[in-house]
Amino acid sequence: MPKRVSAPDYCLIARAMDVLGEQWSMLIVRDTFFGVRHFDDFQKSLGIARNVLATRLARLVDEGILSRRVSEQDRRKVEYRLTQKGRDLFPVIISLSQWGARHLRREGELPAFALVDREAGQPLGPVEVRSSDGRVLTPFDTQIVPASGTTEEIRAVIPPLRKAG
Repeated sequence: MPKRVSAPDYCLIARAMDVLGEQWSMLIVRDTFFGVRHFDDFQKSLGIARNVLATRLARLVDEGILSRRVSEQDRRKVEYRLTQKGRDLFPVIISLSQWGARHLRREGELPAFALVDREAGQPLGPVEVRSSDGRVLTPFDTQIVPASGTTEEIRAVIPPLRKAG
């Protein structure tokens, strides 16, 4: 993993961005969710330079997000598939898609595609953050509190933790 310089090591968001924040990585993951499996198909879908694609695929494999295996249909081809770690990114992909639809669509622009529930045929509902009892939460309903890994160093740099006993 490259050395992070913009955020402290204890920040799990920074760690996630180290893995997924490179240009193209999340688009490769998106395409894998949508059934793309082969190098040439990623390249065609994304229009990405072959050397950049090779680097990003290797990184996603190294990080355990994708697996790489010989195709059963054509032993000359390699397939990339999501691992469980990769499949766990599904809510992130859907959240990004929904956020983009809400905030980045140009005036009058119609959706290019819809994601629907395969069983019901209906559009997906909004991705929501819920409490353990099922309530929908907003940022104003949450707070940061010390946890078992909180050190004095961490407490010193995160304002809410400085205030918490």
